[in-house]
Amino acid sequence: MKAEIINSFILAAHRVLDKKLNVAFEVGKVRLKEPETQFPDINYRVDLSGGIRGSVMFGLPFKLTDLLSALPAHNTKNNNTASNRTKSGVRIVSLITGTAKKELESKDIILSPPQIIPNMGSPKFPDAAPVITIPINTGKGNMIIDISYEEHRQDQGIIDECL
Repeated sequence: MKAEIINSFILAAHRVLDKKLNVAFEVGKVRLKEPETQFPDINYRVDLSGGIRGSVMFGLPFKLTDLLSALPAHNTKNNNTASNRTKSGVRIVSLITGTAKKELESKDIILSPPQIIPNMGSPKFPDAAPVITIPINTGKGNMIIDISYEEHRQDQGIIDECL
């Protein structure tokens, strides 16, 4: 796995959380994913395609999504409802991936819109590639970014079309 791809998501999360939302941001030790004992409140998946194939999972705490719901531009009557938390999480992940996308497009990497993943334990990755975990302490709870991808071989598209 290339550090520049992983760093794109770390830098994007920093720009969005620290600079735009004014939330404390501290990256923990980046490591291979291990079985989790604690799971984020809400999980989102963004698929990667183009020059690579894989996924990025974002695990957000409710305290972070509640923060976005409370901002005047996003304020609604009942900020802490499941629907508002889910929508706020999508906005946060969209801001992060939109920021990362600018750098990744030059590397022929395409990001899908965020998909909500039901919180039934650890999210599953579609790929057999290793999963890199990036723990982030936001000051509003722990956020997790998991990345798993494999390089897309030149001949893979032809093989996929034949199947």
